[in-house]
Amino acid sequence: MPDAAGNNPFDVAEMRRKIRAIGVEITPATLGAAMELYKPYHDAEPYSGVTVERDIRYGPDDERNRLDLFLPARGGTALPVLVYLHGGGFVAGNRKSPGLPYYDNVMVWAVRHGMAGVNMTYRLAPRHKWPSGNEDVANAIRWIQKNAAAHGMDASRIFLMGQSAGASHVAQYIAHRQFHPEGGHGVAGGLIISGIFEPNRKEYFGADTAKYPSMSALPGLVASAPLPLLVTVAENDPPMFEEQAMKLVNALYQRDKRIPWFQRLWGHNHISAMLHVGVEPGDQLGALIRDFVATH
Repeated sequence: MPDAAGNNPFDVAEMRRKIRAIGVEITPATLGAAMELYKPYHDAEPYSGVTVERDIRYGPDDERNRLDLFLPARGGTALPVLVYLHGGGFVAGNRKSPGLPYYDNVMVWAVRHGMAGVNMTYRLAPRHKWPSGNEDVANAIRWIQKNAAAHGMDASRIFLMGQSAGASHVAQYIAHRQFHPEGGHGVAGGLIISGIFEPNRKEYFGADTAKYPSMSALPGLVASAPLPLLVTVAENDPPMFEEQAMKLVNALYQRDKRIPWFQRLWGHNHISAMLHVGVEPGDQLGALIRDFVATH
C-alpha cells in the first residue's frame, strides 16, 4: 500500500525490523515512535465509503462516557458490531488523538469489512477506580442494544475488543456478571489484545491487595465458556503479557480440553498490531478479527 503521498510501498520486513528495534519497553517515547511509523499508511478524513458520528454520550460521565459510531455510507442491515477500547494503563488514552489516525483506523477497517464500528472512551484512574470500567462497558452495551436497529446493527453480534488496559476492561466486564445489563453481558465474542487479567495497578484497583483475588478476571472468564475468546500477545510485548495470556489459555484448556483462539503476533510490539490494522500487506490482527467475527 502506498503512503499518503502515493509512494513508498509498505514493506512488511522493513517495518518489522523497525518495530523490533524500538524494543519491548512501554513508554510514551516508544509508543510514539511506533505511531509515527504507521501514520503515513492510513487514510485521512473524510474516509471513503464510511460515515462517522462522533462524540455520542453513552453514560453519565459527560467527558469520558463518549463514543464514535462508524457505519457504511451506503447503509446496511444486521451489521455485526466491533467495539474498541483503547489502552493507556488505566490512567490515560483516548479513542482519537488529534493529528493521528488512531484508532479511527480500526473502525474504518471494520466498516470496510462488513461491520459497524463503535470506538469508545471510558473513565480513567486514579479519579475513577475499579469497577468504573465494568460499569462503562455495560453502559456502552446498553446504548448499542437500544440504538442498534436504527443504525442497521445486529445487537446479537456485539464483539468487544480492547488492547492493553482496554483488553483488561474487556476481560473484567465479561468476567464479573454483577455488572452486566439485564439479560446478560450481551457479547458475542471477546477479543483480548495484550491484556492483563489479574489486578496489577493500584491506581485503578486500589491499594488494598487483599481485595485483588475477588477482582481477578480469570475465574469469571473461565466460567464464561463457551463464550468465544480471541487472545493475542505480541512478539515484542513485555513478558508479563505473555505470562498472563498463558494463564488464561491454560485455565480454559483445563476446563474444556480445548485451546481458545490464540495467536502471537510476529514482528509487533505492545501497540503496533493495532496501528497496523487497515494496512496491507501483513495485517495479522486484521485477518484474525475478520475470521473471528465471521466464524461467530
